[in-house]
Amino acid sequence: MSCAAGGAPVHPSAVEDLSARVREALSRLTALWRAWENLRLDPALGMSTWWLHHAKPHLQDLLDADTGPLSACSPEGHTAYAYPPLPLEPADPALWLSPAFSAAPPAGSAGDA
Repeated sequence: MSCAAGGAPVHPSAVEDLSARVREALSRLTALWRAWENLRLDPALGMSTWWLHHAKPHLQDLLDADTGPLSACSPEGHTAYAYPPLPLEPADPALWLSPAFSAAPPAGSAGDA
């Protein structure tokens, strides 16, 4: 028996565990999407609430290299070993000058009257 992505043969109990892990990942991603769709409409605290109370905990669990539901998945199939963390590069400092990070309301908003 092989995993869903067509990888190397694995024990049937591992496939059952993989199936549960995939269901957990899909459930968490669905919860993230639903929370985003609701909170993106809140101009005051929506983004902060989403990042702190939804994105961070779910992504932290989903991407945990040791215990997350995606910890041993790859495009080639399920593996016995986790992959190393993705590389991290610092953001361009100019990014923080974007109007999206400004405290001023956007031009043409109700605050301009």
